[in-house]
Amino acid sequence: MAPPPPSRHLAVKPRSLKLLEDIGVACDHIVETMTGLSLPQYAANYHLRNDIERELTRLGEAAMLLLKEDPSYATRISRASNIVGMRHRLVRGYDHVDDEILWETACDHIPRLRREVAALIEEQLSRIPRPDAGSRS
Repeated sequence: MAPPPPSRHLAVKPRSLKLLEDIGVACDHIVETMTGLSLPQYAANYHLRNDIERELTRLGEAAMLLLKEDPSYATRISRASNIVGMRHRLVRGYDHVDDEILWETACDHIPRLRREVAALIEEQLSRIPRPDAGSRS
């Protein structure tokens, strides 16, 4: 069942919108960087792995802040708790990072997350009052 359309009377939350945009930028960078790369190519390139880990950490931090700002996003973003959990693993358990899991996340899960976040950004933007197109100042 699809969620109901956003109500135009709900207030835009600038901080939530900024965090969604940050997640979207990180997703875009990950998808752009990883497109066409095999797991062996990814695993063999230290600088590439470091770049993707940094973006996943940034993405997870933004998701964690977003969930604190507006807990309703926990049910509106697939695997929200896993995203935050991966951030914690990258920051605190860096010596136990599995390249295969990161590669799979980047290739399989991040594109879906990007689509979800794009829809949530559009929802936020649709709440911004727009001047009537027919009126003139």
